Amino acid sequence: MNDDLNNDIDSIMKNVYPPLLIYATSLTKNPLEAEDLVQEALYRFLIYYDKLDIDDEINYQGWLCKVIRNYFLDTKRKEKKKKDIDHYLTFLQRQENPNNVLTQFIKKNEYTLLYEKILQLNYPYKDVLIFYYFFDMSLSTIASILDLKTNNVKIILYRSRKMLKEELVNEKL
Repeated sequence: MNDDLNNDIDSIMKNVYPPLLIYATSLTKNPLEAEDLVQEALYRFLIYYDKLDIDDEINYQGWLCKVIRNYFLDTKRKEKKKKDIDHYLTFLQRQENPNNVLTQFIKKNEYTLLYEKILQLNYPYKDVLIFYYFFDMSLSTIASILDLKTNNVKIILYRSRKMLKEELVNEKL
């Protein structure tokens, strides 16, 4: 491996892995499956690294998020008839584990309540909020990941903020 690839991988693992895990968990509602999604995305990144025309870390995030989303949707289509209650129980058990990367990240940044409320939102509201606030992505980057127009992302962001605000106000009452 060359030094550029090693530096890119180190940067991704330090800066991008926790938000990727948050996004994957928001899709799966299961930290174990989320870790598998992130690992698959990173594996594909390593395979296609030389072929990718990506200049900065934000584009890495966008590409990896798109891989995670597409892989998740493909997997769900294949498992459409299977439903498993253990997902929710595993999620609760893993959340209590202090060594869980996701748990550490959320507690460290005090996003627990906010994150829980975001998870209750439906697609695409949840995705747009996660990309915008946890990844610090631009609206145009989010639009390209979700295959939407930038104006649509603006509208979705406005509506999702409004829904989130209502949920947080209701929580305080």
